[in-house]
Amino acid sequence: DVELSPKCNYQGGDLIGIIHKLREGYFDSLGINVLWISPVYQGPDSAYRESFPPYRKYTGYHGYWPVHPTKVERRFGNMHLLRQLVELAHQHGIRVMLDLVLNHVHEDHPWYKRHPEWFTAPYTPDGRPNLRLFDEFPLTTWFDTFLPSFDFTNPEVIDTVVSNAIFWIKQTGADAVRLDAVKHIPHEVWRHLRKRIREEIELQRGEHFYLVGETIWSREKLAEYVKPEELDGQFDYPLYWCIRDVFAYGTRDMVALANELIQSYRVYGGHAIMSVFVSNQDFARFITYADGLAGDEKEVGWQTTVKVFNPDSYKKLQLAITFIMTVNSVPMIFYGDEFGMPGAGDPDNRRVMRFGDELTEHERQTLQYIRKVVQLRRRHPSLRKGVLKTLVIEPDVWVYLKQYFNDKVIVSLNRGGTPKTVQLKLTGRWVDYFTGDTLSGNVETTIPALGTLILEEVK
Repeated sequence: DVELSPKCNYQGGDLIGIIHKLREGYFDSLGINVLWISPVYQGPDSAYRESFPPYRKYTGYHGYWPVHPTKVERRFGNMHLLRQLVELAHQHGIRVMLDLVLNHVHEDHPWYKRHPEWFTAPYTPDGRPNLRLFDEFPLTTWFDTFLPSFDFTNPEVIDTVVSNAIFWIKQTGADAVRLDAVKHIPHEVWRHLRKRIREEIELQRGEHFYLVGETIWSREKLAEYVKPEELDGQFDYPLYWCIRDVFAYGTRDMVALANELIQSYRVYGGHAIMSVFVSNQDFARFITYADGLAGDEKEVGWQTTVKVFNPDSYKKLQLAITFIMTVNSVPMIFYGDEFGMPGAGDPDNRRVMRFGDELTEHERQTLQYIRKVVQLRRRHPSLRKGVLKTLVIEPDVWVYLKQYFNDKVIVSLNRGGTPKTVQLKLTGRWVDYFTGDTLSGNVETTIPALGTLILEEVK
């Protein structure tokens, strides 16, 4: 298809590739303990033209256009390989999170062909195409003309869709699920799914099954779905927007970030297990924002080859990831962010992964730093679930103590362009995580420009 750009097509990533990296120990060396796999449903064989300008053609390479309820996309592998991946991940102490699409299917899906009454009308009551009217008709709108949305007012539809989700969990042995387009699906569906998971998954396994949602909206809207009978958490987009403003753009300061973090804790509540991130597939990559992305972030990726020109952009990325690794949420690293892969808006942010000799010197240094920060989080419960106490806060600097019983870590972030000296009153002995230097008492210490200083209490 001469109208189909390689950017909008499958480029070779598959389940075998993930299995190889598991065997090589790549994920072990990074220190992660969960793999989020994008949707693996069988997709359409041909490309489809979007119904909105600039009317480009896309294939279903991303996995969000299911054409079959139980088959794995052949370009990715098959169900046997998917189960093998999950089993191997478990051997490495890594859990696997599937990405399930419950809002819609592709028009080639057998459910749409056999049961068109299971889907919402393609037109609004006043005759307009019901396409991407996300605010006006959130529970009925279609994402495109070839992606019919389920009509969940029909109990048969709820049972069918939820049963299919249970099928994928049981067949694969997955440990968690990321749920797409949460706000476009009624609460009744999520309650039904949670009930079935408790009865058919959790009771049999004897452990909790994590459900995290995707809702690009306000905290109050996200919180609607975060409750014991629905989802465990959602991706915290409001906090992400502030992280981007503070560390990438520099348009907001550390005081604003501290206040936004407090807002997240206040609105979501102590029961929520939210996920915080610096990049995902919905926006340009963090390092590209930090490097000065301007204009329409999607079109930029079509007009030029987006690269990283300013070495300071890697330092900004390291700062942002240090922050998400030291707060009480589930931090998510979008593949490639561990070394600073650039990318404008979708599809440019879904580039082929790179490893080893394919990385630049700045990327290798960033990967080494991120590995150390992830390992730091793993060894300190205070970074995962401790109380946060601010010690110093200024527009460019935030120093905070994280404490969980006797486990204590001091995290210092300086997003300014010059080193910053701070006064700390230390009780006991502390060690600089990166240099090994020992500190105690009243000390004057310097946080590098665009850098971090992390102190661990010696027990």
